[in-house]
Formats: sequence, structure tokens, C-alpha cells
Amino acid sequence: MECSVTGKSLRDPSDGIWDDGEWISWDYINEQLYINELKEE
Repeated sequence: MECSVTGKSLRDPSDGIWDDGEWISWDYINEQLYINELKEE
């Protein structure tokens, strides 16, 4: 199992979320949230 956005392997299902038939890692989601917070400042 790997993140469909970054291609990074997920060791455990808790390392990501299953959305619309694809795995997305929490690392990617958190990075996007951080970038959005910086843009708001």
C-alpha cells in the first residue's frame, strides 16, 4: 500500500486514509495544511 499522491509506502493503514479508492498519507495531508496556514499569514 502506498500514498497515491507521493508514492511513499505506508507501513500501516493508520499511516494514511482511504479516499475515493486511493490511499493518501497523513504526512501529505499535514504538509498541505501547514502550507495553507503559511499562506493565510
